[in-house]
Amino acid sequence: MLFLKIMENELPNLNKKLAQWTYAGIGGYGNQKIHWANYIIVFKNDTKTLEMEKIDVYITKILQNVEGQMGTSFQWTYPSKKKGKSIQLKGKIT
Repeated sequence: MLFLKIMENELPNLNKKLAQWTYAGIGGYGNQKIHWANYIIVFKNDTKTLEMEKIDVYITKILQNVEGQMGTSFQWTYPSKKKGKSIQLKGKIT
């Protein structure tokens, strides 16, 4: 339980970096000029249209409007039969 409390206290401080890595690859491996996204394209079910937005604008919206677990904008779960070995982040697309 102590680990969970530490995560709940510390992850909110890293939420923006986590969202940048998750949605755009920012901070991950690879050449930032070709592997890190500057834009995101989202299909809108309600209007049946594609929308393109700068990744920093999109992430700001996510961080302001989506509540997840442990002070982040993500839901955390385990892949099937992988509990204790890996985790999955589930992020909302807006």
